Order: sequence, then structure tokens, then C-alpha cells
Amino acid sequence: MGDSDLIIRQAQGEWETRDVKLIPYRRHVEDLSKRFKAIEFSLSDSAKITESGGQTFWVDKTSGKKCYLLSARRLVISFSDIQLFWEWISDTDSRFPDVAFPNTIDLLDIRGKIGTRALSPRTNYAAYLVFKTSERYHVLESTNAMVRFVNQESEDEAEKRATTVILAERAPRHIKGKLPEKRTDGWLEVEIGSFYNGEGDDNGDVQAWLLDSRPFHANCGLIIERLEFRPICSMLE
Repeated sequence: MGDSDLIIRQAQGEWETRDVKLIPYRRHVEDLSKRFKAIEFSLSDSAKITESGGQTFWVDKTSGKKCYLLSARRLVISFSDIQLFWEWISDTDSRFPDVAFPNTIDLLDIRGKIGTRALSPRTNYAAYLVFKTSERYHVLESTNAMVRFVNQESEDEAEKRATTVILAERAPRHIKGKLPEKRTDGWLEVEIGSFYNGEGDDNGDVQAWLLDSRPFHANCGLIIERLEFRPICSMLE
């Protein structure tokens, strides 16, 4: 039985916590539990949706590290409240009630953040955009991506070191950038950036950010489902 199994049983009150190294993890799980109306503990490769409104916490079975998922509704998407630019539609492949689908947009600006104290300390993390594309529309083939500690780096500084990520299932020959991978659930995911979470208390919020100011003047065919913060080398869902 691994540490993750122990933490779950201890958080449920089945066993006592005697191992000193597991005490901080149990306390963290107990603190997180207070934020939810209801919570279900399980050890799984995939996340379990709770009544937290699109924010999900789970323990990665491979590493025993904490992971977080933010649905599209929990992201800050510029002009997503204006139907002329974005629509919220249902998708049979999604675990959420709706996903974000852009109409004619002149700016792609998608952000999601989480407090580093919620993540496992002394761990290398990466942020991933989970998405798919629609063949009926022009596809936005690439965009700028970055991850920053909000309290330590300005937006301008982050933009200067932005990398290019590919948002097309088939990589265009004329564009170089980080390629998406096919997930076991049928969606695509692309790494937005990585970061090292030290002790967690000193880093504040970490933000994953996609930004493109090129005028599209057409539906770019991008369907946004969620953003995930996972330890590097954890399994795709």
C-alpha cells in the first residue's frame, strides 16, 4: 500500500497518522475538505468531479502528488460573457456541463491560476490546456503561452519569454512550437509551461496564460474544456 492509500484512509478517519512525513499531507487534505459541500475520496488516475463548481483536486496515483483541474468556467477568458465573441456549449465528450467555444474574436486571452500552497511542495509541475478543434472552422494553429508566479513576475516580463504552443491536431510545417498530445479520454492537451513549487508558502499564486492578439475575424475552431496543474511525468487521464 502506497502513501496515497494511507492518506485517504487517514483522512476518512479509518486509521491514525503515525508517520511524521504524512502528517502535513493529511492536514492539507482535511483543510481542503472544508472548502467543499461534499467530497469523495478515491485513489484514481482520473479526477473525480465534486460540487466545487468546476475545480477538482486529486492525488496522482503514480507520484502521490497533488493535482488540480479548473474547468473552462473557472478560467478568466476575455469577452467570454459576450455571445458575439464566445459561446458556452455542451459537448458529449466533456465531463462538464459546458465548454468554451469562440465565435469571431480579435483577442485570445485565457488565464487560470491556483495558489501554490494547494500543490505539493518541492515538486516540478506543468500546466496543461485540455482542448479539441472543430473541423468546420478555421483553426488557430498556434499561440503564445507562459506560466508565471503572479507576485514575482509582471505580465510584460512573462510575455517576453513566452513560448509557442501548437493548437492544431496536425502540426503545421511552417510553425515551430510545443505539440499537443492525444489523451486517453479523446481530448488533446498541450503543455503551457512548467514551474518548480518550492515550499509553497512563499510563491503565492501561479498563473497559466495563453495570449494572442492577432485579429482572427473568424471562428478559430478552438474548444476549451479545462486547465490542469499536474506534477511532471504524471499520467494523462
